[in-house]
Amino acid sequence: MRKFLLLVFSFFIPIILWLALVTLRENYVWSNLFENQEKVVILGDSHAEPLDIPESLNLAKSGDPLLMPLLYLRRLTQERSSLELSFVILTVGPQNFSSLPEDRLNQKESYEDWFEGNRQRIANALRFQEYFQTPLAPLHCNGVWKQEFSILNKTLNKQPKGWRNPPHLTNSNAVKRAELHRVHQDNWFVQGGHQYQFLDQIIQHCRKYELELMLVGTPLHRSYLEQISQSGWENYSAYLRQCESLHPHVQYLAYEEVDWPDSLFRDADHLNSLGGRKLGSILHELTLK
Repeated sequence: MRKFLLLVFSFFIPIILWLALVTLRENYVWSNLFENQEKVVILGDSHAEPLDIPESLNLAKSGDPLLMPLLYLRRLTQERSSLELSFVILTVGPQNFSSLPEDRLNQKESYEDWFEGNRQRIANALRFQEYFQTPLAPLHCNGVWKQEFSILNKTLNKQPKGWRNPPHLTNSNAVKRAELHRVHQDNWFVQGGHQYQFLDQIIQHCRKYELELMLVGTPLHRSYLEQISQSGWENYSAYLRQCESLHPHVQYLAYEEVDWPDSLFRDADHLNSLGGRKLGSILHELTLK
């Protein structure tokens, strides 16, 4: 019996040591994010990637539903190095509240499995004890925890993404982008979906940690705005303005319809690096007030 117990013990020792090493590596990455005591963190999808704000971290990633900003925010606020954090900038747009992200999150047939491609990033954001808590719907941790054993890919990109290619602003591109986002359909705004719930939890989390939350509607090119169904747009705008009116720590900055020159756009619904710097400068001034 003693030999058997020693054999079992010797089997688990390497696993425990490896998990400890991986955890130390992950904790090191998160605890050293705020190297310069940054006061602002930028979260969101590809529309947030080009935002360039002094004294900020940009953790945005193309294609991210609001689940990832929520997971990042929960992890960041557990780090001692984030004590100087005062502002959370979260980009929002019509694409966040149509049926497209809902179908991706629900893993509907014929849609890309977003969870499959982002399990490592989810694992990086989750703390070990969170695997024993009720997971955020529709997140399933059974396929995520295995990624905790990987010591690779623990780093986080915290710089704005550069977009210096010539603008792609044809009318056909605007139509294609609007159709992809499904915002050309009547009543496209999905109320009460996963995205809706994630944003509510982000709002509550910011309130708990006394963080100012800026919901930034990034500028959209006029050719894209022309494709958006008015009924869905009205519900979208009303919802975000309601978030602002109900929560004193939330500010909705509706820049979607500002008329900016073509030179600041990457395509019909994305800013390029120049546009990201301009919007970043505006937001930076607001954080100083």
